Amino acid sequence: MNTSTITVGQWIDALRSGQYEQGQKWLTTIIDGREKYCCLGVACVVAEVPFTLRGNGRWYGVGDALNTAGLQYLVPDSFWDPVGHQAAIWNWNDNEGLTFNQIADKLEEAYGRDTEMVFTWEDQ
Repeated sequence: MNTSTITVGQWIDALRSGQYEQGQKWLTTIIDGREKYCCLGVACVVAEVPFTLRGNGRWYGVGDALNTAGLQYLVPDSFWDPVGHQAAIWNWNDNEGLTFNQIADKLEEAYGRDTEMVFTWEDQ
């Protein structure tokens, strides 16, 4: 079993960095040769969760991941407990159309910067 721990502050900094182009419906995907990320995908990158490429989307931690509400991507099991309302967070990104900066503001307000997120996965 592998683990990686980051703080919500590290995730917030990554969202605000301008390094990641925002996308929807996949943790990360390549569209027209450009890599795009869901806000949850940015957290996975910061935590260095390994991924495998499946079609146009990258699926993180496939062995230990779970399908969220029938959507076309998987998130680590650990995303449910440390962050709490994972479904609301992807909704901000995919359905409400909030920018990464707006999502970062909401995360900071709800969780502060010091809350830890622990990711776990099995080697593939």
